[in-house]
Amino acid sequence: MVDQTKVEAIKTWPQPKIITKARSFHGLASFYRRFVPNFSLIMAPITECMKKGNFEWTKAADDAFEKIKQRLCEAPILALPNFDQLLRLDMVLNHVSRRGKSTRSETFHEVHATNDGKDETRHDIQN
Repeated sequence: MVDQTKVEAIKTWPQPKIITKARSFHGLASFYRRFVPNFSLIMAPITECMKKGNFEWTKAADDAFEKIKQRLCEAPILALPNFDQLLRLDMVLNHVSRRGKSTRSETFHEVHATNDGKDETRHDIQN
């Protein structure tokens, strides 16, 4: 289920005319950056507009603005979790061993919220 108020707010976000409005949109979009593949590449033209001494909105920035708005409105970016179903959380943890060798451990967690307020969790650790 997607929160329609968030989707509508992003879809109707006006094109920034001043740097403070561009920064505001950049901050909102950056909150969801981990859910958008190639976020930094898409946002690069907008970031460039904000780096210059005088703010100038370019065609590339406008294209990036529309593209990132579209990506943010796609499910499941703004979807609310369904706590009646099994939730899957994937995490990658990087560690350095005691002997100086770099190791990488991947941890997978499944969490299921029960009606009594307790979480049932299963941990599978793969090296």
